[in-house]
Amino acid sequence: MLLLAACSPIGEQDKSGTEPSTATPADIEAVLRGYTEALNIGDSQAWFNYFANDVLFTRSSGTIEGKAGIEAWAQPIFDSYDMHETITPREIVVSGDWAFANLDIVFEGAPKLGGDSLSQDIRAIFIFERQPDDSWKIAHGMLSSVPAQE
Repeated sequence: MLLLAACSPIGEQDKSGTEPSTATPADIEAVLRGYTEALNIGDSQAWFNYFANDVLFTRSSGTIEGKAGIEAWAQPIFDSYDMHETITPREIVVSGDWAFANLDIVFEGAPKLGGDSLSQDIRAIFIFERQPDDSWKIAHGMLSSVPAQE
Protein backbone atom coordinates (compact mmCIF):
# COMPACT_ATOMS: atom_id res chain seq x y z
CA MET A 1 0.00 0.00 0.00
CA LEU A 2 2.89 2.35 0.70
CA LEU A 3 3.99 2.10 -2.94
CA LEU A 4 0.66 3.40 -4.12
CA ALA A 5 0.73 6.37 -1.77
CA ALA A 6 4.20 7.22 -2.99
CA CYS A 7 2.98 7.17 -6.60
CA SER A 8 0.26 9.74 -5.96
CA PRO A 9 1.24 13.39 -5.91
CA ILE A 10 0.28 15.03 -2.61
CA GLY A 11 -3.17 16.50 -2.83
CA GLU A 12 -4.13 14.38 -5.83
CA GLN A 13 -5.17 11.18 -4.08
CA ASP A 14 -8.64 11.39 -5.67
CA LYS A 15 -8.39 13.56 -8.74
CA SER A 16 -11.32 11.83 -10.39
CA GLY A 17 -13.77 13.98 -8.45
CA THR A 18 -16.01 10.94 -8.01
CA GLU A 19 -16.75 8.67 -5.09
CA PRO A 20 -13.81 6.62 -3.80
CA SER A 21 -13.26 3.44 -5.75
CA THR A 22 -14.67 0.16 -4.48
CA ALA A 23 -12.61 -1.78 -7.01
CA THR A 24 -11.07 -5.11 -6.06
CA PRO A 25 -8.18 -7.12 -7.47
CA ALA A 26 -10.78 -9.06 -9.51
CA ASP A 27 -11.70 -5.81 -11.28
CA ILE A 28 -8.05 -5.26 -12.26
CA GLU A 29 -7.82 -8.90 -13.40
CA ALA A 30 -10.79 -8.18 -15.71
CA VAL A 31 -8.92 -5.19 -17.16
CA LEU A 32 -5.88 -7.41 -17.74
CA ARG A 33 -8.05 -10.00 -19.51
CA GLY A 34 -9.37 -7.31 -21.88
CA TYR A 35 -5.84 -6.00 -22.47
CA THR A 36 -4.62 -9.51 -23.31
CA GLU A 37 -7.62 -10.32 -25.49
CA ALA A 38 -7.12 -7.14 -27.55
CA LEU A 39 -3.45 -8.03 -28.13
CA ASN A 40 -4.20 -11.68 -28.91
CA ILE A 41 -6.79 -10.84 -31.57
CA GLY A 42 -4.55 -8.14 -33.05
CA ASP A 43 -6.85 -5.19 -32.23
CA SER A 44 -4.23 -2.50 -31.74
CA GLN A 45 -6.73 0.33 -31.23
CA ALA A 46 -8.51 -1.55 -28.43
CA TRP A 47 -5.13 -2.42 -26.89
CA PHE A 48 -3.95 1.21 -27.01
CA ASN A 49 -7.10 2.23 -25.11
CA TYR A 50 -5.81 0.38 -22.02
CA PHE A 51 -3.12 3.07 -21.62
CA ALA A 52 -3.54 6.49 -20.01
CA ASN A 53 -2.79 9.47 -22.25
CA ASP A 54 0.20 10.38 -20.08
CA VAL A 55 1.51 6.83 -19.54
CA LEU A 56 5.18 6.23 -18.76
CA PHE A 57 6.27 2.76 -19.88
CA THR A 58 9.83 1.66 -19.11
CA ARG A 59 11.59 -1.14 -20.94
CA SER A 60 15.25 -2.14 -21.05
CA SER A 61 15.70 -0.02 -24.18
CA GLY A 62 14.25 3.14 -22.60
CA THR A 63 11.06 4.83 -21.50
CA ILE A 64 8.09 5.38 -23.76
CA GLU A 65 6.17 8.54 -22.92
CA GLY A 66 2.49 9.05 -23.61
CA LYS A 67 -0.15 7.00 -25.36
CA ALA A 68 1.09 8.36 -28.71
CA GLY A 69 4.53 6.94 -27.85
CA ILE A 70 2.97 3.54 -27.09
CA GLU A 71 1.18 3.65 -30.45
CA ALA A 72 4.37 4.57 -32.34
CA TRP A 73 6.30 1.76 -30.63
CA ALA A 74 3.65 -0.98 -30.80
CA GLN A 75 1.82 -0.44 -34.12
CA PRO A 76 4.73 -1.82 -36.20
CA ILE A 77 4.71 -4.91 -33.97
CA PHE A 78 0.96 -5.36 -34.49
CA ASP A 79 1.50 -4.89 -38.24
CA SER A 80 4.30 -7.47 -38.40
CA TYR A 81 3.28 -10.21 -35.94
CA ASP A 82 0.38 -12.37 -34.90
CA MET A 83 0.78 -12.24 -31.15
CA HIS A 84 -0.24 -14.32 -28.20
CA GLU A 85 0.30 -13.24 -24.62
CA THR A 86 -0.54 -14.94 -21.36
CA ILE A 87 -0.55 -12.89 -18.17
CA THR A 88 -0.37 -14.47 -14.73
CA PRO A 89 -0.75 -12.04 -11.84
CA ARG A 90 1.62 -12.61 -8.92
CA GLU A 91 0.00 -9.86 -6.88
CA ILE A 92 -2.64 -7.19 -7.38
CA VAL A 93 -3.32 -4.44 -4.86
CA VAL A 94 -6.02 -1.78 -5.17
CA SER A 95 -5.91 1.37 -3.06
CA GLY A 96 -8.37 4.13 -3.85
CA ASP A 97 -7.87 5.38 -7.41
CA TRP A 98 -4.62 3.45 -7.89
CA ALA A 99 -3.78 -0.21 -8.32
CA PHE A 100 -0.63 -2.13 -9.04
CA ALA A 101 -0.11 -5.53 -10.55
CA ASN A 102 3.05 -7.64 -10.35
CA LEU A 103 2.85 -9.90 -13.41
CA ASP A 104 4.45 -12.83 -15.19
CA ILE A 105 3.95 -12.52 -18.95
CA VAL A 106 4.65 -15.07 -21.67
CA PHE A 107 4.75 -13.36 -25.06
CA GLU A 108 4.92 -15.09 -28.44
CA GLY A 109 4.88 -13.50 -31.87
CA ALA A 110 4.64 -15.26 -35.23
CA PRO A 111 5.74 -13.12 -38.17
CA LYS A 112 2.98 -12.40 -40.68
CA LEU A 113 5.35 -12.41 -43.67
CA GLY A 114 7.97 -14.97 -42.69
CA GLY A 115 11.03 -14.63 -40.52
CA ASP A 116 11.88 -15.56 -36.98
CA SER A 117 9.27 -15.98 -34.29
CA LEU A 118 9.52 -14.07 -31.03
CA SER A 119 9.22 -15.62 -27.60
CA GLN A 120 9.83 -13.88 -24.29
CA ASP A 121 9.22 -14.49 -20.63
CA ILE A 122 8.67 -11.11 -19.00
CA ARG A 123 8.27 -9.78 -15.49
CA ALA A 124 6.18 -6.64 -15.32
CA ILE A 125 4.78 -4.08 -12.93
CA PHE A 126 1.71 -2.15 -14.12
CA ILE A 127 0.33 0.75 -12.12
CA PHE A 128 -3.27 1.53 -13.00
CA GLU A 129 -5.09 4.80 -12.40
CA ARG A 130 -8.85 5.05 -12.17
CA GLN A 131 -10.18 7.47 -14.77
CA PRO A 132 -13.06 9.95 -14.36
CA ASP A 133 -15.33 7.50 -16.24
CA ASP A 134 -14.42 4.77 -13.66
CA SER A 135 -12.33 2.82 -16.17
CA TRP A 136 -8.80 1.77 -15.22
CA LYS A 137 -5.84 2.66 -17.45
CA ILE A 138 -2.17 1.75 -17.29
CA ALA A 139 -0.46 4.91 -16.01
CA HIS A 140 2.99 3.39 -15.49
CA GLY A 141 4.55 0.17 -16.62
CA MET A 142 7.90 -1.51 -16.33
CA LEU A 143 8.94 -4.62 -18.28
CA SER A 144 11.97 -6.83 -17.76
CA SER A 145 12.82 -9.84 -19.89
CA VAL A 146 13.68 -13.01 -18.01
CA PRO A 147 16.94 -14.51 -19.32
CA ALA A 148 16.51 -17.86 -21.08
CA GLN A 149 17.44 -20.89 -18.97
CA GLU A 150 20.25 -22.97 -20.38
